[in-house]
Amino acid sequence: MRILPYFCVTLLLISSSLAQGHFPLHIGDLWQYVEPNIDDPWSARILSDTILSNGHSYAVCDSRVLPRFLRELDSKVFAEGIYDSTEYVLFDFTLSPGDTVSKHEEFGQRTAIVVIDTSHLPSGRRGWTFAQKIIVSEEYSYEFIRWILVDSLGVTNVWAEPGYEWVLQGAIIDGVQYGIINLVSPTLDPFPTSAVLRQNYPNPFNPTTRIAFMLSRRDYIQLKVYDANGREVSTLLNRTMSAGDHSILWNAGNSPSGIYFCRLTGTGFSISQKMVLVR
Repeated sequence: MRILPYFCVTLLLISSSLAQGHFPLHIGDLWQYVEPNIDDPWSARILSDTILSNGHSYAVCDSRVLPRFLRELDSKVFAEGIYDSTEYVLFDFTLSPGDTVSKHEEFGQRTAIVVIDTSHLPSGRRGWTFAQKIIVSEEYSYEFIRWILVDSLGVTNVWAEPGYEWVLQGAIIDGVQYGIINLVSPTLDPFPTSAVLRQNYPNPFNPTTRIAFMLSRRDYIQLKVYDANGREVSTLLNRTMSAGDHSILWNAGNSPSGIYFCRLTGTGFSISQKMVLVR
């Protein structure tokens, strides 16, 4: 698969005068995506930075298609594994097509990040395609997520099994807007003072997904999953938890494909997120 055919929506952004770099992770950076032929844009953004238990400083990313904690060093983007909190290499811009970037366990499954393609774009920028593959056995694996990246712009296209695709429509990089931003204000929304329920990752998923949330204070909370008809499917948490960031893995088990909702409830708040299980 070549990169160039995917850039019909983002040619203007790619040719714009952006500072050279590999993967922008400034606080306030924002990307707006749209699914082709569907008017339902959504955004990814860098909310803040934080130091994790391994001593490294990470950008906190709110996105459907990227891990939450990211940092770049020596032409590599590292992510913290939310399944076992072990850091791994998500993207490596020094490798060639066919190379394996990393192998690790994520969401209870063995996965591998591989380089699919690299390109020199007409604008003089470089492009890369990376894929996350689920390793079923030594003889068989299948592609779960594919990212296309452009130098200094970030992720421009995403494909997620079983066929979802999102294309970059606009971005705000280091305070400068490129392309179309019509979903959110260029200024980041104030960080909530009670709690944040983040979009589960991956989404769509099969059969496990990670649900992450933040509490601004110690609180008694419930985290439950409901089906599209409002029937309770699972109680994931029902106890007092400390302030800070938390996450939990939900295994959909024998639940059928469809739309589900996770709901985080505590003192003075109730927050929901839509999840899609695809088998």
